[in-house]
Amino acid sequence: MGTVATKTFILLLAQGKPLNFVQGTNISLEKVLSIGNRKEFHHIFPKDYLECLHKYHDNQINCLANFTLLSRSDNNKIRNKPPSKYRSQMPTDDKVVHQILTSHFCPSDVFTDSYDDFLSSRAYLLLNKAEELITSS
Repeated sequence: MGTVATKTFILLLAQGKPLNFVQGTNISLEKVLSIGNRKEFHHIFPKDYLECLHKYHDNQINCLANFTLLSRSDNNKIRNKPPSKYRSQMPTDDKVVHQILTSHFCPSDVFTDSYDDFLSSRAYLLLNKAEELITSS
């Protein structure tokens, strides 16, 4: 959380009023952004999972487009599972899942486990939100 780019990105993520992946409830930004939770930023495609594929370098795994804000409990439940596996831990109502994904600027194709497609789609959604914020001032 040390660079200006990372801090700016976190503020962008907070604009979505993110919901917990597992519970679908509001994330307490105060708790998630506290000093004690600095390590609780979640890789949407977990780092361990991507490393096991032996296909991606650290800079690809740890790029900002793969991060989101998540509660510690949800992060611990998801652990190193790919999105297609942790989808079963999310609410069963597709509308709620859509709301969760939208609140994280996350594309719905995340559950196909195609990391390259996900990065491209998510970067596009994040860019759109950043442009919206810049031009609305």
